[in-house]
Amino acid sequence: MIDEKLLDEIMKEICNALMNSDVNIKYVMDLRKKVTKQTKEYMDTQPDDKNAGGNLKKLILKIVVDELTILLGSENEPYKLVRGKPNVIMFVGLQGSGKTTTCTKLAYQYKKT
Repeated sequence: MIDEKLLDEIMKEICNALMNSDVNIKYVMDLRKKVTKQTKEYMDTQPDDKNAGGNLKKLILKIVVDELTILLGSENEPYKLVRGKPNVIMFVGLQGSGKTTTCTKLAYQYKKT
């Protein structure tokens, strides 16, 4: 049997962290639905689990990682710049990680071609 309250607390924490990181609310809500559904399905098949709380956290973490991997997976084609049209690229990283330098180098290469 699944502890609905614990599941809800864990999902709120994960969703808050994602939204504080400026992840689109649509993706956060979709992730929440998928993780909650998969967690409930798994826990319903394991009714005699003695350590449900600890296993629940591990299970949710695994499902979240799997879903994020699917969302950000490499099955998508890399973006190809279109010459003569505006191209929007988002650079994300910590301070001092080289975002500005990389943007400048990319703009220089784009201008050359």
